[in-house]
Amino acid sequence: MTDKSKTKTQLINELVELRQQVAQLEALEDKLKRVEEKLQLQTHKLSERVKELNCVYGISKLRERKDISWDELFQGIVDLIPPALQYPEITAARVILEGQRFSTESFRETIWKQERDITVNGERIGVLEVCYLEERPEIDEGPFLKEERSLLDARAARLGRIRERKRAMEALFQLAAIVKSSDDAIIGKTLDGVITSWNTGAETIYGYSAEEVLGRSISILVPPDLPDQIKQILKKIAQRESVDNYETVRLRKDGKRIDVSLTISPIEDEAGNIIGASTIARDISERKRIEEALRETDKLATVGRLAAGVAHSIRNPLTSVKMRLFSMERSVALSENQREELKVMSLIH
Repeated sequence: MTDKSKTKTQLINELVELRQQVAQLEALEDKLKRVEEKLQLQTHKLSERVKELNCVYGISKLRERKDISWDELFQGIVDLIPPALQYPEITAARVILEGQRFSTESFRETIWKQERDITVNGERIGVLEVCYLEERPEIDEGPFLKEERSLLDARAARLGRIRERKRAMEALFQLAAIVKSSDDAIIGKTLDGVITSWNTGAETIYGYSAEEVLGRSISILVPPDLPDQIKQILKKIAQRESVDNYETVRLRKDGKRIDVSLTISPIEDEAGNIIGASTIARDISERKRIEEALRETDKLATVGRLAAGVAHSIRNPLTSVKMRLFSMERSVALSENQREELKVMSLIH
């Protein structure tokens, strides 16, 4: 009886221990399942982040290309957006930017859509649209993930910056064309007076080609009798002062002195530091010659008026003399010689 009782007790204990082990295994299995689900979720999220990073990287690579037009750049960005979302096979995208439309081939508007405004300096200039072509279950306030909505915000902001840069580049090219074709000399130089840019107007006015002057001192244009003028001007520029319509003399390559009017402004870098000066020079030699001719004309006119006044002052008493001579000729008995002399005297004006 005792041996049998011990055996039964042992069996019960073993059974209890076995049940505990089973419970532990079940708990471990449940824990492993939760870990696996969490790992799958993290893997999915990581996969989504990788897709988003590929989109960002792809846009950066597009912007680095020198052989791509602005339209090709915008279209390329649109094409990169669907692969960055969780359902790329049913995702379509479109950008409407200042009247232009860039869209994926499959794009059509659906009710499963996200929109983001594209702005430049607070002005709405377009919209970024992303649509699912089929219904998907709502996750995180809709079919689009929170991270995907953040991605769309970032892409819309990037499109705005690209468009702003395009505007700036267009303005820069337009300005460059104006500078290049200007009849005025437009010259860039450092605060040490080293020439950094030289347009065709400068070539015409001063006679030097760009190749001859770039990297040289602007002092090659200054007459020897004005040695400190450049230093004084650049000192003003360094103090953020401008020089407007300053008339002076400069030397051409052939040594000829020419009259010029200078307007000089500071050049700043992105941080606002003064790094140089921009000079617009206009040849006013012809104007100076005309002004001098007008001054000479005024002098001659003054002399003429003075001479006319003197002649008038002399003519009045002579007229009285002539009248008296005329009267004498008729009232006094004169010889023939006296009459001839009288006639000669009457001819005086």
